[in-house]
Amino acid sequence: MHYLTYVLGVPSNFRGESLCKSLRDFGIAPEIVFGPEIETDFELIQKSTNNDYAIFTMRRRIKPQEVACCLGHLRMYARLFESRAEWGIFLEDDAICIENPKSLIEKMPITNKPCHIFLHDGPGTNLNLWSAGSDPLSGLGMIRRLDPQYGAYGYALNRAAVGLILKSKTVRYINTPDWPYLWPRRIKFYKSDKVFFMHPEDMSMSIIGERINAQAQLINQLPSFFRFISGVKLGIGVRETFYREVTLKLIRLTFQIAKKIGFSK
Repeated sequence: MHYLTYVLGVPSNFRGESLCKSLRDFGIAPEIVFGPEIETDFELIQKSTNNDYAIFTMRRRIKPQEVACCLGHLRMYARLFESRAEWGIFLEDDAICIENPKSLIEKMPITNKPCHIFLHDGPGTNLNLWSAGSDPLSGLGMIRRLDPQYGAYGYALNRAAVGLILKSKTVRYINTPDWPYLWPRRIKFYKSDKVFFMHPEDMSMSIIGERINAQAQLINQLPSFFRFISGVKLGIGVRETFYREVTLKLIRLTFQIAKKIGFSK
């Protein structure tokens, strides 16, 4: 099965030598993709910044480094879409490879259903009550996730998912790659049962630095008519905003309650 592996960095501070060596030791030839830099690509980053949208989705202004990172991820997607590969592994250059991802990615099927697989162990809401028979990755040891989990340093997307993302409003409404608010609803999210990549605990070398995840606060997890109206006014769209601010939050709360009373893991 044809797949490609990408490592995202910046030319002036590339940190991926160790990661690339680990991948090559596993027989994987990574392609390095450089994202824009604050110093040399400020005009592009400024043009792609929408702080009204950032404050709406994250309840804070988005950092220029986060915008550059998101644009870099979109560049990796474009590279995959231009190729003939069916799957892509997308890594940030400070990721640590602890297992050979070939053991998983080479088993992935060719499917026209858009799929996203987290290859690291980050927090998220598991979907345990789903129909395995109709699922494109059934029987491959995957855990379905409700929506994207925290961390964009190690994951896989298939061609169908990349195509949807590049055609969606995501490219106009830049968000952090960790929480892509406007990723198409058709994408199915999974977590591999094995952890392949980790992130350094030391944040001193981080290009982005510390970030606050206000979404984790309980008040921000509740459905909000006010936020629905605000999202529509921002131009996100009625269907998209209703799904994110009402439907998705109700589903997430249902699963959290089911987990607490023992009906879900």
